[in-house]
Amino acid sequence: MKKIAVVFGGNSLEHDISIITGLFVLEELEKNKVDFLPLYLSHDNVFYTGKGLLNKDNYENRRHFIKGEFVFKNGYYKFKAKHQYTDIDCAILCVHGKGVEDGKLKALFDFMHIPSTSSSVLSSALIQDKYFSKLIMKNANIPVVDAFLLRKDSPCEIREGFDFPLIIKPTNLGSSIGVKKVNNIDEFNKYLNLAFSYDDSVIVEKVVENLKELNIAILGDYNNFVMSEIEMVNAKNSVLSFSDKYELFKSKYDGHVIPAHISKTIENEIKENAQKAFKLFDAKGVVRFDFLLDSKEKKVYLNEINSIPGSLAFYLFKNINISFMDILGKMIEVAKEEYKNNRKLISKYEYSSLKSLTRKK
Repeated sequence: MKKIAVVFGGNSLEHDISIITGLFVLEELEKNKVDFLPLYLSHDNVFYTGKGLLNKDNYENRRHFIKGEFVFKNGYYKFKAKHQYTDIDCAILCVHGKGVEDGKLKALFDFMHIPSTSSSVLSSALIQDKYFSKLIMKNANIPVVDAFLLRKDSPCEIREGFDFPLIIKPTNLGSSIGVKKVNNIDEFNKYLNLAFSYDDSVIVEKVVENLKELNIAILGDYNNFVMSEIEMVNAKNSVLSFSDKYELFKSKYDGHVIPAHISKTIENEIKENAQKAFKLFDAKGVVRFDFLLDSKEKKVYLNEINSIPGSLAFYLFKNINISFMDILGKMIEVAKEEYKNNRKLISKYEYSSLKSLTRKK
């Protein structure tokens, strides 16, 4: 019998957050008696499985972890651990960050012809790159914060029209890693070097004053999707740190207001731009959109898109009677439909160049 694979970990700075998401999903599948295969990907890109993955206390020393690998057998890729081969019906990708969420892991499952959740390889890569996604959204008239890009080993000068304070953040990371508000040139140089230790390119943005952070998630695909409620992430005029957002296994929702206390005008603007971006990137599965609101000027900016949000953003759908299992079921349905449609595409051309070369000889 085929199993649902839950894939998490990977060579990413957000490795531990991915474990949290993976454990949430495993717990939900176990509760609903779904036959699953836990697949933990270590920092050195080795796959592990086994019941030991279900216990968060085992990750320090990999106790009861069983090393495995994907092998091609009887016309299909299967997961082999010890002497057991497992067929995978669909892989739920619970990975976060550069190196895994950016389409690299999606590409692996595409190559093996195994349905997997999340957006396509191209969409995932574009969404992960905060600068290119910003350019694409700006071109589509989706409001974004003004920014410029700096690359390592290139001149790192502040562009004309940009004044302190500024926000510095690595281009391809998430979970607020390396994000810093800088108030002068000394802080700029100090934290720019720190950001470059995480990524080869860095975005420098203007600061949104009177800041409120608002998030919304969308579940489904281009033609069939549902929007979550909007949450207000923090009530302070500050940029959230990594530890603020994700203290390991602590309630993620302390201080969050769902639904957010905002005007109908702001709510409609957020929903309109989230939907527009979802379709623009042809996103799939569950995707979270993070907005910045200048509460004084009543201006809203789409700040970032998360193609695989932490905990799969299940908490945003609670109040509209969509359970975590409903979310997982829809993600699997979308992944299988995408796989089926891709398999229908012609991948072999009738006229063979090899035959033509043979005749010439």
